[in-house]
Amino acid sequence: MVKFLKKQTAFYEVGYTSASSCAWAVFTDGRKLLIINNFDTTLNRVKKADDLVSKPLPELLQSSVTSLTGSVNYEEGPIVTGDQFRLMNMWPSLPVINFNHVTENWVDKDSIDRIGRIAKGLGFSLVDIGPNSDFYPKVCDVDGLKAVNGDGVFFITGSGGFMETPEGTIHGICTLTGAKTGAALNKEFEADLNADRLIYAFAPFWTEDGYQGSRQCFAITPKFIRDYGWSFPDESIVYLNVTGINLAEWIDPLQSAGAGLVIGWEGSPLANTMVGSAQDFFELMLGTNHISGSWSGLDTEPLMRPYGIDEVNAYLIHQGLFTGVDKSSISQVDMLYGNSGAFINALRPTIQYLSIDEINQEMQIQGEFGKIEGHVRIGSETQKPSEPELSMVGDPRLTSFDELKINKWRAGNIKVDFKQPPRETGLVQVWLGGRYSNVAHLTRWRVTFHINRSIGGKLLRSADIEIDIRAFVSGYRLSPDDKPEPQWPFIFVTNKKEFNIGYSASGSLSKTEGNTTYTETWDGAGNFNVSSMPDETLSFNGIINIADRRLDCSLIMTKQYGLHVKTETTTVNGTTTDEQDKDFNLKTPEFQPKPPLLFGPLSLYFNEDWELNAGNAQYSDNLESVLGEDNCETSITWESAKPDYPPEKDRGGR
Repeated sequence: MVKFLKKQTAFYEVGYTSASSCAWAVFTDGRKLLIINNFDTTLNRVKKADDLVSKPLPELLQSSVTSLTGSVNYEEGPIVTGDQFRLMNMWPSLPVINFNHVTENWVDKDSIDRIGRIAKGLGFSLVDIGPNSDFYPKVCDVDGLKAVNGDGVFFITGSGGFMETPEGTIHGICTLTGAKTGAALNKEFEADLNADRLIYAFAPFWTEDGYQGSRQCFAITPKFIRDYGWSFPDESIVYLNVTGINLAEWIDPLQSAGAGLVIGWEGSPLANTMVGSAQDFFELMLGTNHISGSWSGLDTEPLMRPYGIDEVNAYLIHQGLFTGVDKSSISQVDMLYGNSGAFINALRPTIQYLSIDEINQEMQIQGEFGKIEGHVRIGSETQKPSEPELSMVGDPRLTSFDELKINKWRAGNIKVDFKQPPRETGLVQVWLGGRYSNVAHLTRWRVTFHINRSIGGKLLRSADIEIDIRAFVSGYRLSPDDKPEPQWPFIFVTNKKEFNIGYSASGSLSKTEGNTTYTETWDGAGNFNVSSMPDETLSFNGIINIADRRLDCSLIMTKQYGLHVKTETTTVNGTTTDEQDKDFNLKTPEFQPKPPLLFGPLSLYFNEDWELNAGNAQYSDNLESVLGEDNCETSITWESAKPDYPPEKDRGGR
């Protein structure tokens, strides 16, 4: 409704009041329009930590994944589109650390600057906060806050204040502009004070020597935002990491300014909780992957991917960081959606896993990519970052790469053409402007299967089949604190294109019935491929169990008109010869699907470095020949194979 009203030329101001669930608009002649209860308020609140239960991935694959509210489609959640990244710290020196803090980097006065440098290195543009004077960033004073425009990420950390008036309580966010000049109150902003754009407030004050008590300052109010015309892109994040501001009062002006998602504290958490949780929020969102194993019991390796806001929010609630306890109450971070109705879910694109459709020669990339189409690139190596902070990021950018043709782009799924790829394997990365995802290793093995079939110990048919197997074998974590899933992922692998087959056959079978002897002989040898023999069929498919490093597969090969088969019939009256071509069939035993998982008759195993181990298998089946239906023995052996682009630092999960 708000989006609709904004498009109507009759109104010059449109907004939404969360406290009473009303959309409102002001006509150009000053009349007001109020639309009651047009919005389900349950959409505006995240669920409690007890409701945040992770689903196993097979279930996620069968249905749309939903965000934390359960009502916003995960695939429609955009990535922040505004490149401008603003970080403001109203506490210029805060040398404290929360005991629940989960990243490896201590929270101190440099943490915000470091997050800013990481964001810049990952493709965001930082707002220039100007020169420091007595460690007061000028952008954090009243004048600096008058011009807020185009921020994809607007983050402010500090203290809230309030002032009682005859009309009620006015809440504000404290700035670094002092309210006193000597012993007298500063009258420089008298017009803003009279218009309720500013109030006087007291804020805690720290220096390098620690806490210095409270000082009186100017604090901006929600009316300040509206009157000075703050403006945000449609997909943007406003994070009010501020204590005691009555968050609901700030939603209307921020959403009217275009904010896509507003995050803030309901209540008054401890200061170190605020700073610690905010740093963890950006660490996980930007993919620095520095989660401490000392407190949470997690391994810092293997490296993980960047995470979306819903995953990070659930994780930090679970860790107790988005729920802060002060002396009198419990506070938690709340998330409220903007007027666009979309769920802003990520700061960076992130690849969860790859799958290869060898039959249609298409690669699918699952993850979070946003609605605006970017680029899919494949290369051979990544570039070591020059910035020290970027060395913390799990995967740097590709140094050289080839572009892949995009067949279909969706927010949670990309399909790219793999019919004639510049590279058949390599490191896959998704780019959105200057922001890039983690890399996904598209790994390949070239495996030669040696197949021999015999009846009565005599060689009947033999074939060597060389197959290229491509797969993504990095494990998958549903959320930051998950261990690698023991039952997933199972990667389906099929192959009908990349193969070479050499075959040979020789032997004979005879039987006598009365005065007649029947003899069949085979001979033939050669090589064939799909381009030269259109009647051939080779089917190889299977499922890779990542946790067990096992490939359960099935191999079927049918070759028509490939062998010279001669049948001789000898009787007392002489010998007749019937020459004909018969099918050359080789296949592993039949198996029945057992939902929800399929297991092939052959099991191939990989070592810790994802090198395929050599192995063999034997089985028996029936064969129709001149001897009637006879038992046929088949032996399959394969050699070890080294992988191209195996996942680095793999622990059976990533």
